[in-house]
Amino acid sequence: MFDGLRGIAILLVVWYHVALVTHAVSAWPVFGSTLSLQAIAQTGFIGVDLFFFVSGFCLFYPYARTIVEGRELMPVREFARKRLTKIIPSYLIALTAFALLYRQSFESPHDFWRQFGLHIAFLHPLFQDSFGSISGPLWTLGIEVEFYVLFPLICWFFRRQPFIVFALLAIGAVFYRVSLSVHGTTGMLYQTDQLPAVIDLFASGMLASYLIVLARKHLRESLVRRVAFTAVGVGAAAAVVFLLYHLSAAGDAGGPAGSYAWLNDHRFSFAALFTATGVGLTLGLPIGRFLVMNPALSYLAAISYNLYLWHLEIIWQAHLLLQRLPLWATIGIAVACALAIATAVTYAIERPMLRLGGTATKPR
Repeated sequence: MFDGLRGIAILLVVWYHVALVTHAVSAWPVFGSTLSLQAIAQTGFIGVDLFFFVSGFCLFYPYARTIVEGRELMPVREFARKRLTKIIPSYLIALTAFALLYRQSFESPHDFWRQFGLHIAFLHPLFQDSFGSISGPLWTLGIEVEFYVLFPLICWFFRRQPFIVFALLAIGAVFYRVSLSVHGTTGMLYQTDQLPAVIDLFASGMLASYLIVLARKHLRESLVRRVAFTAVGVGAAAAVVFLLYHLSAAGDAGGPAGSYAWLNDHRFSFAALFTATGVGLTLGLPIGRFLVMNPALSYLAAISYNLYLWHLEIIWQAHLLLQRLPLWATIGIAVACALAIATAVTYAIERPMLRLGGTATKPR
């Protein structure tokens, strides 16, 4: 189920960057009227928030089973090894390729090595000049690794008092975002996407994993229960779409700064709705899970990490090199190349490395 959410997240992000780079409009004539999904395309960056939520779920799920089912606890060393084996090889390949591709854009050799070194150490989101450098999407890897460093400590407390720790993390995130509003810095991506601004998304994923394991152990299986959870999940998903249209309107009115400011004010709403969607559809009727866990989304989920790393630069290069082609052809070639490279790196490098390290997993 949550692999399907990961597939939706990467689909949204790729869609957003296609629209951003090529200015393609997501509207099509249907039976004499126009079907417009432009609001979804303009707000696809919310897929990053969904990634953070899914990451929190996947990281804590084994520990949630430890709490509720009494399973063996994963050592911190094993956790670190799995995370490093998963992210480092693909990241280093993409980072090196992009740094060499854009080497002429650095101010000096010193600037090149400084920026490259900060990215190697995953410290680039901490500095404004390196936050979005080399390749824009890479800032999220720094935020992820920051959370990985804190996760063992957060997990220790969360296993003992999950609801209290979740509340504290959520309050801390809300306090940080309110402070940005007070100081008038909510229109800056660098400010609104630091770890304190998104830590409640990770925490919401952790809480979702705990609630699912808890419900499976203690709630009686029944059709009424499944229907009720499905209604909650579908309703929450519809509410997310509703919020995206409001986010799009904020962007239309105030540009990117307006989008960042609106999201800063409503991020907890997305975190809560992601939780309700994930828990509701996981515990609901099979049809709800099938809508999310279909083969297309499962495939995107499997290659999502490498597709995330590579897609923007491929779209950008295709936009520069294929300007004489029709727009639809440029987009098609760019997306096909991104999928091909992501698939190749995933199955030729990432999966063998995971098997070598004993960490390969099948989609859940």
